[in-house]
Amino acid sequence: AAHERILYESLLASALQREAVSQTLIFPVTLHLTLQEAELMEKHLQDFQKMGFGINPLAGKSFSIDAVPACMAGIDAQAVLRDCLHELMEGSGMRSFKNHQEALAAILACKTYTVKAGRQLDLQEMQHLITTLGTQENPHVCPHGRPTFFTITRDELERRFKRT
Repeated sequence: AAHERILYESLLASALQREAVSQTLIFPVTLHLTLQEAELMEKHLQDFQKMGFGINPLAGKSFSIDAVPACMAGIDAQAVLRDCLHELMEGSGMRSFKNHQEALAAILACKTYTVKAGRQLDLQEMQHLITTLGTQENPHVCPHGRPTFFTITRDELERRFKRT
């Protein structure tokens, strides 16, 4: 949830800048879409581009991807974009955001390689995550409202370890 918040705010910040920070792909990939996916891609193309994706329409229902947002370097761009389009088609959770860019950033942050439950992090990764979370505009919840952290009192710890 913390990593999702960090990616979400980074993507939104890119969308608000004049030029988003992108990572150019060494080998551009082609995304072949269904008619419904292609229509949705065309509708949200500028929003994707504002966030740092280099997406260019090709013939028919195909698109070339030659860059991804710098904060998402190393992703499977085809899979992430396809998942994002499917999420947009379903429309689940879209009403809870002010605009399409916020909804799109939330979906992208959720669909990427964020730190998932159960993944072990080393000390440096944990420290970086906590430090970066502390610099976010709203570090308390992920874009979908799940808490990113909580406080456990000393009394709670003692009670859980049967020390009271």
